[in-house]
Amino acid sequence: MDNTSALEEESLAIVSIYGPSSFYPLAGTATSPDSPPVYTLKVSLEDPNFDFDPASTDENQNNTGTGSSNFSRNRKELEFRIYFPEGYPETNSSAPVHEIVSIYYGTLRLTDSIIQEIDQGLDQCFVPGEVVVFSWIEWLRSFLEELEARIEKDGLHGNAKTGHDEDNVDQDSDGEENKDEDEDESHSSEAQRTASDYFSTDDSSQDPQGSAALSSSLASLSLLHSPASPSDNHSLRVPRVSGTPEFNIRSGPPIIDRKSVFVAHLAPITQPTQVPLMIQQLKQENKKVVKATHNIMAFRVENENGTISQDNDDDGETAAGSRLLHLMSILDVKNVVVVVSRWYGGIPLSADRFKHINNAARLLLDECGYIKPSTPEATSNANSKKKGHSKKAGKR
Repeated sequence: MDNTSALEEESLAIVSIYGPSSFYPLAGTATSPDSPPVYTLKVSLEDPNFDFDPASTDENQNNTGTGSSNFSRNRKELEFRIYFPEGYPETNSSAPVHEIVSIYYGTLRLTDSIIQEIDQGLDQCFVPGEVVVFSWIEWLRSFLEELEARIEKDGLHGNAKTGHDEDNVDQDSDGEENKDEDEDESHSSEAQRTASDYFSTDDSSQDPQGSAALSSSLASLSLLHSPASPSDNHSLRVPRVSGTPEFNIRSGPPIIDRKSVFVAHLAPITQPTQVPLMIQQLKQENKKVVKATHNIMAFRVENENGTISQDNDDDGETAAGSRLLHLMSILDVKNVVVVVSRWYGGIPLSADRFKHINNAARLLLDECGYIKPSTPEATSNANSKKKGHSKKAGKR
């Protein structure tokens, strides 16, 4: 049986049990027979909807710009985007990459600690050379049962009571939340940095607003370890001096949705202190980046002792930096800084903006060779280590 048939058979089995809305290929991702497939996975404790038509749903979302329901406070489901590596499942030593699309489960906002718990649980389900999606669904359903019990016991609505409790969202009503979430995107009045700046051909170097934005951006990063006094603003500009490294910056194609534009940029780095210098060079070479509404940043660097240094910056796009860093972590990319510029088009995208930010970053990381393909040799080694030992999914 070829790999495509294995995935198709797994998909048919899942759909026959959980309905067509549970697992289906993402429209427009299969550009060629050799393209790794991308699927949408939705897990819920509710009864399956066997009347769901993924093709018409994807078409409607693309044409109307309504986006998926992953930001809805009413639907109790978890939505994922699954990136299957070439050769799945026979030749894979690592699990397919899963990206959590959902922001809420019902009225419960997914915190970083909940997302980390899901990541760890899904990793434990994977066995090299075997299909994994059904095990993921069963584990996630068990997890949701426990989550429902915690919600009922502790009266959780806006957030789970974790040790971090990082997402304190006022939840007086669903309407209030939707309004707040849309207002999070309404930054077009700030320095008039909108999508029109992306399409502008004016690259004049005389840009006082750009200098101020650059200083503000660099000052906001916790990577310049020597503090500067208010009267020492020149230290924030990190002037290019002799010995300052030149970065090989690559930029990806724009993703445009409802007049908003998303463009990813990346450069290899070897230490965290290079991040502000890379951002400075990017903004000096590309004046449009200075005028972007948001420049979301994340980096990961492997130290000599094998530990990972990593950080992120939302630049005003709440939670976007942490989601970008989460994507880089599950892809296990190292020694690179990624910046995704967004020019706001005046129409709130709600949760779709996070998908575009991560998709722009993932496509560029893949194009530049940072996403490692699975190899038969790696699978053989992994299978020899795990011979006679399988990780089973189970309730906590």
